[in-house]
Amino acid sequence: MLGNRVRDKRPELAVRRLLHAMGLRCRVDHRPTTQLRARGALVFSRRCMVVFIDGCYWNGCPQHYTSPKSNAA
Repeated sequence: MLGNRVRDKRPELAVRRLLHAMGLRCRVDHRPTTQLRARGALVFSRRCMVVFIDGCYWNGCPQHYTSPKSNAA
């Protein structure tokens, strides 16, 4: 799990580049409210919107998913 980065993953960077080119600005890896423990990948505080970007590992994509070698349970 140490190899899994919290932020700046490839899909997240691609989405951020597109949004930035469109002129949209957001906060990166930010907790939207103090009551939530989760941190959003992109937080648009003025629009009250949070975007979570999960990769193939967490969603179990059949094309890219690889099971963990240690601590598989």
